[in-house]
Amino acid sequence: MKKKKLSDLAGSWKMSDSEAEELKNNIKKIWKNFYLKSIF
Repeated sequence: MKKKKLSDLAGSWKMSDSEAEELKNNIKKIWKNFYLKSIF
C-alpha cells in the first residue's frame, strides 16, 4: 500500500457549514481544556 500525503486528503471530507462550525468549536474546547490542564 502506497503512503499518501496528508495534503492528498484536503477537500475530501464533505460537511455542511454548521457541521464545520461545530467541529471547530469542539476543537477549541478540547485545546482550551488541554492548555488549562498542562499549566497546572
